[in-house]
Amino acid sequence: VGERAGDVSTFGDADLELFETFAGHASILLENGRLEHSLAQVTQLKEQLRHQAYHDALTGLPNRLHLLEAVEQELGRGTGSTAVLYLDLDRFKSVNDTWGHSAGDELLTEFARRLSGAIRAQDLAARLGGDEFAVLVRDADSEAAIAAARRMLEALDGTYALGCGDVACHVSVGIAVGGVGETSGEDLIRNADIAMYSVKQSDRAYTLYEAELHEKLRAQRQLGLDLETALERREIAVHFQPVVRLADGEIEGFEVLARWQHPTRGFLTAADFLPAAEEAGLTVELGRLVLPAELANERLVDTLAEALKGYGVNPGRLVIEVTESGVIQGSDGALVAMRRLRDLGVGLTIDDFGTGYSSLSRLAEFPIESLKIPKPFVDKLVGEDADEAFVDAILRLSDSLGLAAVAEGIEHPAQAERLRQLGCRFGQGYLFGRPAPAEEVERLLYQEAARRPHLSLVPLSRLA
Repeated sequence: VGERAGDVSTFGDADLELFETFAGHASILLENGRLEHSLAQVTQLKEQLRHQAYHDALTGLPNRLHLLEAVEQELGRGTGSTAVLYLDLDRFKSVNDTWGHSAGDELLTEFARRLSGAIRAQDLAARLGGDEFAVLVRDADSEAAIAAARRMLEALDGTYALGCGDVACHVSVGIAVGGVGETSGEDLIRNADIAMYSVKQSDRAYTLYEAELHEKLRAQRQLGLDLETALERREIAVHFQPVVRLADGEIEGFEVLARWQHPTRGFLTAADFLPAAEEAGLTVELGRLVLPAELANERLVDTLAEALKGYGVNPGRLVIEVTESGVIQGSDGALVAMRRLRDLGVGLTIDDFGTGYSSLSRLAEFPIESLKIPKPFVDKLVGEDADEAFVDAILRLSDSLGLAAVAEGIEHPAQAERLRQLGCRFGQGYLFGRPAPAEEVERLLYQEAARRPHLSLVPLSRLA
């Protein structure tokens, strides 16, 4: 071709056939090249889609589907036992609510980084969604799984430095162990989830799944359904228990308590059904029966102010109990609501102080006027194994912070006497009166002297 360039008239049929053959081969080569490139692109896209299907977009960790397949494969190997740890970040919602989703994402990303650094190379960490994570611990019996949980708690529990500031977070861990033929991957993950849920209902950081936990969860969820019906039918009763001055036994006020006559379980106290109410999201509605507001309600102060005005009640006669964990671990929104309540004149007390997570350095930040000493501590004041260390410590702390203290569950005169000697000014319990309906309380008040009860569980300086 090069020799005859410019002289196309000299090309014969044989030359044209050669050109056609050459052009055909060139076309095929070009087409194959494009096809190989396209196949490479398809393969790359397929891998990207597979990675997206099996991994969490935010943290890069494997997701629930990936975890499930890995657990099933591990159980299928049939060599020893396998453990799944189910982890929940306790303060995630308050971070999201207070500082926004960007702060929440930052917390989740840092949590995932710490979690990845706390597991062995052969194990698998996954994000299941929201603030829930899980870890597949291969070749692990119960003892090894518990050791892994402790190792992770050490790495994960604590303070996280975020762009919005330092955030203290606690982690709840549920543990489930199983072997081939004993359980499926789905069941093992579910059992770990159930164990984690039971941790949230206790003061432990982790627990190992047992069959009765599943039954307890089922029973609690059924109780939540029953409670919803009871609220619709207004079957929750309000009882009142006197709070007295320990010096002379005179009534200082009343604690308002919810009671429920369950159709099959009998008489239930609030402690029996509050966990079910929290899980079912019924605490606000339950609170309206006892008081037309509760701390989680965004319009708490306004609603409460309207209710007090409507009933003609002086705000200074009302004290709202909050849990210790709710105060110390609560969101900034809860703190704002608490301060607005104090500005309104409503008192605040921490219930069952000493049984939850405490940060004494933060306690003084909150507008609290009193602490309630839980019954288990009061029970130990008398008897062969008497131990007054906890009660004495709470009384000293309350005194140093200018707070009043109220002892709960007083049942014996000797307990009341020892509390008086230790400097406790207020108390309640069966020794002074059981919770009773409003009509019985009215009769009790008419039997009192001319003095009317005034709810003033406030520091001594406020009472003087």
